Amino acid sequence: MQTSNPNVAGSAQQGRAATSPDADAEYSAAFTEVAHSGALVDWDYWSKRKKISPHEAAMLANSIDPSRVESNGQQRHDDWGHELRMRIEKMAIAFAEECDTWTLKGLAEKLGDSGSPLGMRHAVAQSHKSVSGQSSPNTDDWREKARQIADEFFANDTQSGVRDSLQGYSKRVMEEMQAQKIHSPRGQIVNPNTIQRDALQGDKWWKKQQK
Repeated sequence: MQTSNPNVAGSAQQGRAATSPDADAEYSAAFTEVAHSGALVDWDYWSKRKKISPHEAAMLANSIDPSRVESNGQQRHDDWGHELRMRIEKMAIAFAEECDTWTLKGLAEKLGDSGSPLGMRHAVAQSHKSVSGQSSPNTDDWREKARQIADEFFANDTQSGVRDSLQGYSKRVMEEMQAQKIHSPRGQIVNPNTIQRDALQGDKWWKKQQK
């Protein structure tokens, strides 16, 4: 598919680095998502949605993130081309005739491995592992684990008469979580800002510590 956005290839490559044996397939999938939505599809978010409308399901089936498209306005729809717009419309009608609401798992099963986007299949598989307890240790409570590790660092620093910054604790917690193989549902956390934002900043942890 041709796209007028010169940053599509770069955005896709940055979003999902080619580091696995299936790198070509992953890059191609990411390129399609960016070309259609203007950004990578947040498959993790959609895997947790209990109710997906038929029209949203049709867009997801075509590697389009409905929430991204809505924020981008009509221009994004115009970029799709007539063929893609008609395919989405027909799929939405067919999905509506079959079911009023969908889940990502149900949609993936409907489309099958050959018809569902790679990111969709990965998200459904990860969701299934989390529910069945087969995922990497502690994925569901990683934020609480992060705070427990931060508490240990803070207590040790207090005994030693030193104190780190919030950014410093976030980095140390990230490194310890990597050592203990404590992951988020998306996998290993490699950015300390994620730890800071989601687990430690403000009332989540930092404000409760005596400086």
